[in-house]
Amino acid sequence: MKIRALFLLMLLTPSAWGKPRYDPDYIFKPSNSWTIKTRTDVGRESLQLSAETGDSRYRLDFEGGTKLRQRIGFGYGGLILGFGINLSGRKVGWDTSLKMLGNQSGLELNLSGLKAAGGSLRVEDAGIALNAKLPPGSFNQTSLAARGYYAFNGRKFSMPAVLTQRFRQQKSAGSALLTTALSALWLNRKTGDDETLPLSRQFIGFAGAGLGYGYNWVPGRKWLLHLSAIENVGIPWERYTLKNTPHKGPLRGPGFLTTGRAGVFFYPGNWYFGLSAYTEYYIAPDFGSGFNVRTFELQGQISVGVHFGA
Repeated sequence: MKIRALFLLMLLTPSAWGKPRYDPDYIFKPSNSWTIKTRTDVGRESLQLSAETGDSRYRLDFEGGTKLRQRIGFGYGGLILGFGINLSGRKVGWDTSLKMLGNQSGLELNLSGLKAAGGSLRVEDAGIALNAKLPPGSFNQTSLAARGYYAFNGRKFSMPAVLTQRFRQQKSAGSALLTTALSALWLNRKTGDDETLPLSRQFIGFAGAGLGYGYNWVPGRKWLLHLSAIENVGIPWERYTLKNTPHKGPLRGPGFLTTGRAGVFFYPGNWYFGLSAYTEYYIAPDFGSGFNVRTFELQGQISVGVHFGA
């Protein structure tokens, strides 16, 4: 069932409708069909949330543990199968992803889990005044993210040259980007009770669209430098359970999702070496509702790969 669903999703992705069309003076595909690659990922996430419900006020500061992963992939053509190894020394989370990326359009799906590494929870009302530190593992976070893009200059500008190395950029080019974003985050209390940790559940959702710009600079035959920035505006929605009572976040305005990416790649022969960073910042402002949400994610990547075979 899962295989059929993934196959259907690939058929619905615009980049999978046919062979990608691109200008060979700007973009080329490595002639070697087989690929072996490895990537080291290091990242950290945080969440800040404040709300007013009747006479109750609370603020949550959540810090996830640092994720350190070693990923290894092997594939033929555009199909790459891979797995990851946790190098953090302790179980701080997990993640799985599906990427279907073309020069004109692309889609990324990511499902991940994260354990709390620390933080604080403050609650104040007539019945309780609490300022508690969050011990590791007190909350678990599960996140689902879908990100799509359409590159208006996809004939000359290649996002896969940065994200998957399936293509190579051989002349400098940039493109405006039309993007879509869907996010869902579930936070569940794992330890404590309503007296020690009154917040037991939290859901944060966002659906939006936006615009951005990406640029691939090729200063020399063996080098590629990338920089891109995107702003998505959309509809947020929040649900949370405080002291065993469910509440709906009284949001009065849009949410904003800002992403940025930078990278540098070196290509000696059939090999490639890359160093890149990615950041994502989400905010649902107060707008007089007394409810405010902020999430922040930062990732760094070191990648090495080789193309070989006919």
